[in-house]
Amino acid sequence: MTTMNAHSLFLGSRQLPAFHQAIAACPIAHARLVAADKKIRAALRAAAKEVAGSEIRLVALATRHFVKDHGKPVFDVRFLWQGSKVYKTDIDPAEKPPQQSDLDDGVYLRTSFLENTDPAIASERFFQFVENALRPLCIAEGWKLITDKNTCVRIEIGDDLHLDLPLYAIPDDEFTTLEKAAMRTFGTDLSEQSGNVLVMLDRERSLRIDPDRVMLAHRKLGWIVSDPRALHDWFEEKAAEFGAQLKRICRYFKAWRDYTFLSGGPESITLMVCAVIVFEEMRHQLDDDRDDKTFLFIAERLPKLFRSDIENPVLPDNGSVLNNWNDVERQSFIKAAEELHRNADQALNGTMHQNITIDRFIESLGDRFPQRPDLVKVEVETKSATSLSTPAIPAALTPVRSTTSG
Repeated sequence: MTTMNAHSLFLGSRQLPAFHQAIAACPIAHARLVAADKKIRAALRAAAKEVAGSEIRLVALATRHFVKDHGKPVFDVRFLWQGSKVYKTDIDPAEKPPQQSDLDDGVYLRTSFLENTDPAIASERFFQFVENALRPLCIAEGWKLITDKNTCVRIEIGDDLHLDLPLYAIPDDEFTTLEKAAMRTFGTDLSEQSGNVLVMLDRERSLRIDPDRVMLAHRKLGWIVSDPRALHDWFEEKAAEFGAQLKRICRYFKAWRDYTFLSGGPESITLMVCAVIVFEEMRHQLDDDRDDKTFLFIAERLPKLFRSDIENPVLPDNGSVLNNWNDVERQSFIKAAEELHRNADQALNGTMHQNITIDRFIESLGDRFPQRPDLVKVEVETKSATSLSTPAIPAALTPVRSTTSG
């Protein structure tokens, strides 16, 4: 059997730009997002300080049940990045706009809880607090405040950038315990350096709030149990188990999704979980020096995975299905995955011509995939399992498209 080796085109090296580098997150876009995020955090901290100092405003935000039995609640905010920026699987979108670079910054409300399960602050009033606090900033900066997302407040800071602010509530008593534990462990006064609290959460797994007591504000459902740290921990454990290739592969499939679907497409978390499933099933067949073959293995399994339910790995008992798509979406995603598999299989197993390998990958991944047929190796596997590499066909060199715009 003839197999093409296109690993160099996926990963390359420090001296050789390749697909991995071509889809890397744009540093200019990242800097703009971070600068905007600092302003957003400052505005929310200032607004929270005003609320905490006003009994009238505290009572207005709290649930009637809590005020009746307990009086005014605790009200304080913390922040934590989450999603692809933290996983380090973020990429530069294929088409900006309409696609956008983004940053997810969780807003954590440290507050009183009622009977250990319900936050004292009403979820809809927490949304109102955040939106009211940020509206003047958005007007001053020329940003767009979007309030129709069920689980976050979105701020578009340009036609190519946005920040999502999911809103969480965490119990004041558990947070106080966590702060004291962190003080003993790190010798840091976290009450004064509140930004360090969630850094400590990332470094020390023992310093965790019970996931059942981290509540996410939902515009229609109220408070729901949802701890993003649980998924973060799960993925980092898998990345430690399988190595750096797992995160690289996740980036490749996100790039495929962005190129194939200008809007929508399978969610990043769904693609991430699919990659982990295949890594677990085929751990003994994967080669860290062959990103191209690992990409093909996952592309082969993707249509079948899309046809079945893909469970949230940290909420298996709650029946949380990640790919709860409608019939039109499911068929569209399956069809795209089948086409991806055909192209990847033809690129690596269906030809002996380097140019065809390049063409097939470009069909599914776009023109950010390096047009360097001279770097594709032809490997012929004999019955004795020996491999011979034939010289590459000379070809004109085409530079990788720059992705530093933003």
